[in-house]
Amino acid sequence: MHPWVQVVFFGSMMVTGIAVAAFVGMAGMAGANGWSLEHAMTVAGQPDSTAGFWSNIVVNSANQLIAFGGAAFAFGWLFSRKRLDGMGLRTTRGPMWAWLGLAALATLGALPLLDLSHRLNTWLIQFLPRGLREQADYFEQLAADTTEALLVSTEPGAFLALLLAIAVLPGICEELAFRSVFQPLFVRSTRRLHLGIWLGAAVFSAIHMQFHGFLPRMIIGAGLGYVVVWSGSILPAMLAHFINNANTVVQARLNGAEWIQTELNGSATWSTEDYVFAAGCALLLYFAYFFMKRLAPWSDQARRYGQAVLQD
Repeated sequence: MHPWVQVVFFGSMMVTGIAVAAFVGMAGMAGANGWSLEHAMTVAGQPDSTAGFWSNIVVNSANQLIAFGGAAFAFGWLFSRKRLDGMGLRTTRGPMWAWLGLAALATLGALPLLDLSHRLNTWLIQFLPRGLREQADYFEQLAADTTEALLVSTEPGAFLALLLAIAVLPGICEELAFRSVFQPLFVRSTRRLHLGIWLGAAVFSAIHMQFHGFLPRMIIGAGLGYVVVWSGSILPAMLAHFINNANTVVQARLNGAEWIQTELNGSATWSTEDYVFAAGCALLLYFAYFFMKRLAPWSDQARRYGQAVLQD
C-alpha cells in the first residue's frame, strides 16, 4: 500500500477510534451507574460535577487507549513495523538516562517559547473570516471551560486521575500514534525528513481541535519528532510529552483557576520575573542542544532514521 494511502488509512482508524472510545466510555459509565446512554452524555457535558468529572476522565482515557495507542498497535500488526520505525521502542544512541534527562530539560526550557507562540496564534486568529473566527472562539471557550473544570476539581483522587488521563496516557499513546506511525509515514511519503516531522506535528496539533493552541502544540509535536530522530528512540519523547502535560496539571493544582485563565491561555502580561525566567529557560534549551550534539551527531542520526524508514 502506498504511504499516502497508509496515511489516510491510519487517519481513518484514529477517527473511528475516537468515535468508538466515546461510545465505550459513555456506555461504561452508563452501565456502572445504571444510567441511560443519553443521560451519560448529558452528565459528561457537566465536567464541574462529580459524575461529569469522572465521565470525562473515563472517556479521555478510553480515547487514548483505543484511538491512539490501540490504533498504532493495530496499524503495526497490519503493516509490519519493520518498514517504519519499529514502534520506536529501541535503545538510544548513547546512554538512555542522558537522553531522558536532556529531553526533560528541553521540555521545561521551551515553556516561554510555547507561551509566545500561543500569543502569536491568538493574534493570527483575528485575520480569519469572521464566521470561522467566531466558530474557533466558541470551540476554544468550550474546551477552556471543560479544561478548567477538570483541573480545579477537588474530587478525591482527582489529581492522580488527571495525571493518568492527561499526562501518562497521552505521553505513551499519542507518541505511538504520531511519532511512531504518522511521522515515519510522512517521511516515507515525502522523502523529506524535516517536512515529514512537521507534517506529523501539524496533524498532531489539528487532532486536538483547539485553534488557539494550534501553533504551540505543533511546535511541541515537531520538537518531540526531532528528539525521536536524534536519540534513536521514542522513549525520551514520551517522557518529554508527559512532563509537558504534567506541568499543566501540577501548576493548576498549585495556582488554581486564575493561573488557568491567564498563564495557561497566554493572556497575562509578562513581568520582569517572566523575562528572567525566559532567559534561564533559553540557557536550559542551549544546554540540552549542546549535550545532544555531544551524544550523537544529528547528521548521522538523521541518515540512520531515513534509512530505517525508507527501506522496503
